[in-house]
Amino acid sequence: MAKYALLQFKINNDFFDWEKAFYSSQPMAREAGILELFHAKQADDLVRKHMTV
Repeated sequence: MAKYALLQFKINNDFFDWEKAFYSSQPMAREAGILELFHAKQADDLVRKHMTV
């Protein structure tokens, strides 16, 4: 059975810097069985992020 989590968090750096680090960690996350389905920044709050895994 698949399990999903909706994560909401704030970051301290630029979204594009965060996204670069996020993608570089994907091989390790996939090895652990974590598959990202969606991530986005909130339009009116540049530090608030949302992710579904």
